[in-house]
Amino acid sequence: ARRPAAAQAVELARATEALRDRRDAIDDGFRDGLAYAVDAGGDEAATASVRALVDELRARPADELTLRELATVRVVEASERTQAARLESARAALDAAKRRDAAERAHERLRAEHEGLAHGA
Repeated sequence: ARRPAAAQAVELARATEALRDRRDAIDDGFRDGLAYAVDAGGDEAATASVRALVDELRARPADELTLRELATVRVVEASERTQAARLESARAALDAAKRRDAAERAHERLRAEHEGLAHGA
């Protein structure tokens, strides 16, 4: 019992439209998430409404979110992870620079002491 070609064409058109709608919703969610992540780039710059919206979305179970909302949350979360990784990297670089500076100062002190001993002998 094969369906007529016309019925198959209608079903294919509906499926194609549903896929386009899903793709568009995900694209919109990525754009929203990126806009929120840029707004929230620094605590001072983040607006209360942006924070409230993202917090509200995060508080809801993922299976209750629309594709657009889910994509928004995922982009914001990825942005936060990236920002945290950059901050950690900057901290590590600062710590390494402090250790290097301390080692250089210690080396200079030892060199000066050695020169002082050499001249005093």
